[in-house]
Amino acid sequence: MRITGRELRQIIRETLIREELTASSLTDAGAIAVFEPFDSHIAFVAYDRDSLDAALAGEVKKPTVHAALYVYDWRDPQCNSAYQVSLSGAATPRSGWGTLVYLAAMDQLGALYPDRHSLSPSAQAAWKSMARRGLITGTPLPPHPCLGDPVDGIRGYRDADLNMSYSLAGPTPALVTDLLQRGGDHMAYIAANGDLEDAHRLLIWAAPGYTPQ
Repeated sequence: MRITGRELRQIIRETLIREELTASSLTDAGAIAVFEPFDSHIAFVAYDRDSLDAALAGEVKKPTVHAALYVYDWRDPQCNSAYQVSLSGAATPRSGWGTLVYLAAMDQLGALYPDRHSLSPSAQAAWKSMARRGLITGTPLPPHPCLGDPVDGIRGYRDADLNMSYSLAGPTPALVTDLLQRGGDHMAYIAANGDLEDAHRLLIWAAPGYTPQ
C-alpha cells in the first residue's frame, strides 16, 4: 500500500506532536476542556481528569492543569475572519501541552492570530515553532486595522511571522481530537452531577498565567 504525500505529511505532524510531549505528562487522564470562563473569552484548558475529580471531591486543593489558552470570543472579519488570542501559558516549558491547546483551538474555531497588544518571548517562540514544524499555515494580516498604529514607522511586530493568522496545516491530529473528546465527555459527566461551574472555576484558578482577582 503506497502512502500519498499528504498522508506522509500528516504522519510526520502526528509524530512531531507526540514526541514533544514528555512521557510523564501524556497519560490516559489527560484531556482538553473548552468553555467560556468570563465575558468575551473562550478557554481551552489541558488538564488531568483524575485530579479535577479529586479537587471537586475536596481531596486536593486544586487540579493539575498542563496548559491554557484564552481566545476573544469573536471572529474579526477585517483580520482574515480569525480569532485573536488573549493569553496562553504552560505549567512546564517545552512539555508539548502548549502546542496542543493551540491546535485544539484551531480545530474548534478555525484561524487564530497572536495578541496584538503584547506577546511574550515564549508565546512568540510557540507560534514560530508550530509554523516551522509544519503544524500550522499562515496568512498575512491586513496592515490596517489588524496590525495597529505604526511604531517607529512599522505596523505590527518586527517579525513578519507574528503578523499572520494561522490555521491547521492539515487534518486535526488524532491526539488533539482524542483529548477534546475526553474533555467533552468529562465535562458532560460533571454537568450531570451539578458541578460544572465549580469545575470551570477550579480549572481557571489552577491554570498557568491566570491570577485570581
